[in-house]
Amino acid sequence: RTTAILGDRGLGGEAERLTGEIKRIGETTRFTATQVAEAAQQFALAGIEVSQMVDDKALENLVQLSIAAGVDVKEAAGIAVASVKGFRLEMSEMGRVNDVLVKTFTSSNTTITTLGESMKFLGPTASAAGLTIEETAAAVGALGNAGIQGSMAGTGLRMALNKLIRPGDDVRKTMEKLGLDGMLRLQPA
Repeated sequence: RTTAILGDRGLGGEAERLTGEIKRIGETTRFTATQVAEAAQQFALAGIEVSQMVDDKALENLVQLSIAAGVDVKEAAGIAVASVKGFRLEMSEMGRVNDVLVKTFTSSNTTITTLGESMKFLGPTASAAGLTIEETAAAVGALGNAGIQGSMAGTGLRMALNKLIRPGDDVRKTMEKLGLDGMLRLQPA
């Protein structure tokens, strides 16, 4: 199914290489090759090519995230891809993204699932506002510690950022009075 999804777009005659990587990960981790293949399908559906899955070690990093989070690889794939793409990062940075996600859910009142839900709603806006994934995850973690998690945290932070990016006249005047007019220059990329 993965090769059918990729077609000529991302396969480029590399079906054997992808199969070999799936088998290798299946043999060296607690996941079966079938489970790893399901993750590859998720990646293919998200437009990720074989070279990114194999050379950039996206599949391998995904399995590590899945193990650390205690979720299946399919769920981890959805969260990881949304986080990478939401912040306009390259798949080669998936290791960094995984580190940020793991640090956040192991040091705050969040889970990988609630963190992923927050990032889905917040990532693109935070990225457009110039925030890094590290800064954004820290904010989500802080809200999680206050009992605000998942889509509620992501939506709340997204709305706050949107108000800072495009403040109304009253907000603009107040921000200028408080010396926060530098934030008024935040513009979506």
